[in-house]
Amino acid sequence: MIEVQGLAVQHQSPGNRRQSRCSAPTRTQLPTGKRLLASIEKLLRKRIAVERLPTTTDVRQLRLQRTRTAVESLLDDPEAQSRLAPYRDVVDALDSDRDPR
Repeated sequence: MIEVQGLAVQHQSPGNRRQSRCSAPTRTQLPTGKRLLASIEKLLRKRIAVERLPTTTDVRQLRLQRTRTAVESLLDDPEAQSRLAPYRDVVDALDSDRDPR
């Protein structure tokens, strides 16, 4: 029996199967999703809220928002401006070369 933080899983021996070198738990011995959640909640002595996973679009929008916020904070910081000064010529050249207007 293997015990991990109060959760116990019994393993069945592989019997006559020579291919299997490790013992694998049978389906009836593995906790299902709801039973596992209930076991963890019992161990923690509190409920775990089940929430919706973010979509790919949500993750992209959040990433763009964080990038924009980080760039804006760099542009507003005078100390960061002095560190970015050597790159200003490169950015200006790229901007004028690729400006669609």
